[in-house]
Amino acid sequence: MLMAAAAAAGLAGIAAWVGRDWIDETWGGTVYTSNVGELKKLTLQDGSVLTMNTQTEIRVHYTRERRDISLIRGEAMFTVAHDATRPFEVRVGNWTARAVGTEFAVHRLDEATTNITVTEGVVQMLPPDRNSAAAEPRLTANQEATVGGNSTIAVSQISATEVGTQLAWRTHLVVFSGVPVREALAEMNRYSRKRIVVNDPEILQRRIVGVFSTVDSQTFISALQATLGVEAVESGNTVLLRNVN
Repeated sequence: MLMAAAAAAGLAGIAAWVGRDWIDETWGGTVYTSNVGELKKLTLQDGSVLTMNTQTEIRVHYTRERRDISLIRGEAMFTVAHDATRPFEVRVGNWTARAVGTEFAVHRLDEATTNITVTEGVVQMLPPDRNSAAAEPRLTANQEATVGGNSTIAVSQISATEVGTQLAWRTHLVVFSGVPVREALAEMNRYSRKRIVVNDPEILQRRIVGVFSTVDSQTFISALQATLGVEAVESGNTVLLRNVN
């Protein structure tokens, strides 16, 4: 009994030391994941709809006062059920994206950078220190914000066409409008365990235009062969695209 009491006291001390927010973020709530190439749609307990893109992990923690979401990795679309008494908040780096009833997407580009795109309603961006005098941008439809690892935030207006291009993954599509092959490969490789690689810097700099299925990498490979004059050499789960000798 003494050992159990000591252990409980130790855990309480740890909780006090690291803080309740860290405990909640690390262990609280329910974790949802999607596999490579999977598009998963879920309805949460409050009626909000969560759509996860490939290789996504999200922690959802609801209380009577709050609806907290942590995007650990990947990309997701949130269609938020209105509840004025419980703000819906998605942690975005050191910032927080708060919505009451709206639709927006969050994409964790890398460990340091996250992008937020609003398609409907309003999203309030809250800085790390909510008591500071820092600006709190309000995003409306067809606006996006990019949060950097050093807590910087940049807001920009985008067209409806650009929004559609960014969120084409919701229908298992990707749209390339003259992007370098390097970027196209990085995007397509998110959706398949078969890796497409190019070792030639000149090929990587070429541009590609087209609409491709995220569940059909072979059509994408064939398109590159036809337009770039390359050949595909497959070995295991890797496809090497190289110039035809």
